[in-house]
Amino acid sequence: MADESRLRVLLAINQKLGASLDAREDLSFIVDSVHTVIPYDSAEIYVLNQDDGSVSRVAGRNSSGLDQPELSLEKVGGMVRKVLETGE
Repeated sequence: MADESRLRVLLAINQKLGASLDAREDLSFIVDSVHTVIPYDSAEIYVLNQDDGSVSRVAGRNSSGLDQPELSLEKVGGMVRKVLETGE
């Protein structure tokens, strides 16, 4: 993807974030937009509630652009699990 196209995607993300008050919608838009710049097989965004330690999946897509079903924390692994356990 050309640098100009990447900049257009980043500008669209910036404009969307500046115009919206819906965080879930914004995060879904970011997941979708980033795929045009950085192809991925799947992407998910989680939010950690620091008060009670709970984690909520707020956005996610697979490579065909379909919304990922929510996973239970017991099934979360890899990098996400490490971040949840270590905070890093």
